[in-house]
Amino acid sequence: MRFFRKYGKLHKIIDIVIIVFLFSSLSASSAPQKTGERIYSNFELLNNISITAIDEILANMPSLENEKRILLIKSRGVGEIDFVFENALLDRTIDAGMDVYRKEKAETDSTQTVQSGYELNYQVLRMSLKYTDISRSWWIGAKEVERWLQIHLFVQLVDIESGDIIWIGETEKEFNDVIPYSFLDKVEDENYAFTKPERKEFSMSKLVQPIVVTGIVAGLVSLFFSNQSDE
Repeated sequence: MRFFRKYGKLHKIIDIVIIVFLFSSLSASSAPQKTGERIYSNFELLNNISITAIDEILANMPSLENEKRILLIKSRGVGEIDFVFENALLDRTIDAGMDVYRKEKAETDSTQTVQSGYELNYQVLRMSLKYTDISRSWWIGAKEVERWLQIHLFVQLVDIESGDIIWIGETEKEFNDVIPYSFLDKVEDENYAFTKPERKEFSMSKLVQPIVVTGIVAGLVSLFFSNQSDE
């Protein structure tokens, strides 16, 4: 009878071990999207953070004479991603009622182009999108991605005729959110490399599994010696 009692205990332990390993092998393919919550594409987020930074710059700029045109000129950038900001800048300044135009730096250096008006010289010091974390909330939970964006701008408003710097502005903006891993292909754009940052994944299972296995083995060893002492 003692053998059957021991066998019953051991059988339960084995059943638990099997259930644990079967349960740990399961993984959810995606996290449920919250009802009514829109997930923006990476390109849209870059455009949105650009607009936020531009609106702050425009709000802090001094009042200008309406009849004078404003030359938008970039003196520093970070790469292909700049055009997202540049298009947003053109749209927001036009929406604000400004008479703006763009030319290459080489053209503005000519004395023939000097005229009455202003130059809004801007530097895109930093603009980036990264996946800062790809992991599961729990060991067997759905895989999620944390997106992080930043933009850092420096601008000078110059009187073209006199060459005087009228105003200097600077702003930094950041944004982050968490989306289901299964949405990555939807938020990235094949046409723009900057919308597809590197995917660095952290596997919680690699950390947790050895701990779980060690705990189970320790439990079985303890049970074995417990049964030995009962004899």
